[in-house]
Amino acid sequence: MWFADGLHGALLQRLRIREDGIVRAHVNGEECSVSMEGVDTIGDLLKRLEVHAPPRDVIVGLRINGGEYEGGATSQIRNLSVIGVEEIELQTQSPEAFAGGARSRLHEYLEMIHTRFERAVECFHRGAEAEGLEYYQLGVEEMHLLVTLWDQLNRLDAGASGPDEAFKADLQGICDRLLTAQDRNDLVTVRAVLADRLLPLLRRWRAAALS
Repeated sequence: MWFADGLHGALLQRLRIREDGIVRAHVNGEECSVSMEGVDTIGDLLKRLEVHAPPRDVIVGLRINGGEYEGGATSQIRNLSVIGVEEIELQTQSPEAFAGGARSRLHEYLEMIHTRFERAVECFHRGAEAEGLEYYQLGVEEMHLLVTLWDQLNRLDAGASGPDEAFKADLQGICDRLLTAQDRNDLVTVRAVLADRLLPLLRRWRAAALS
């Protein structure tokens, strides 16, 4: 089972951690209990729960104590401690249903990622470095997840309008330049690469997705 961040599914699974260290869950409408022994992180807990869902399903949403975690944030959620968790809700879909929804929302995600980087450039330009780095990091995480998502869709033969190999090669070169500049704390170069290389590349992918 793998994560598809930021997408909403049809199945809601509600989990409650009891005082006796057992997680009571409703998975596909059936109640099950999962021992918390040896479970330190949310990722550990999800692994325990995977056996109670269809093996081919993908997890498409996660809510902890009523707070929703989507997009790039989900990549960190697996490392969060389970201490203090009172309620978790997660959503899954079949690969086929997930693929259909993902294709229909490609443009929306590209728009969101483009906006992250665009705001990062604006912040760097006016000297708001901390705010710019926040937008930049969110954009990097979400872009990585989107490319990973489309690789998964292609494995499902879902006909996704994802990036081709030339796009990926260009993207890799841009990312290498960004990482080098970031390691040197060279935000002037980061801003220039975002504005001159990455944003135009994302606009081309967005236009291709609409065609």
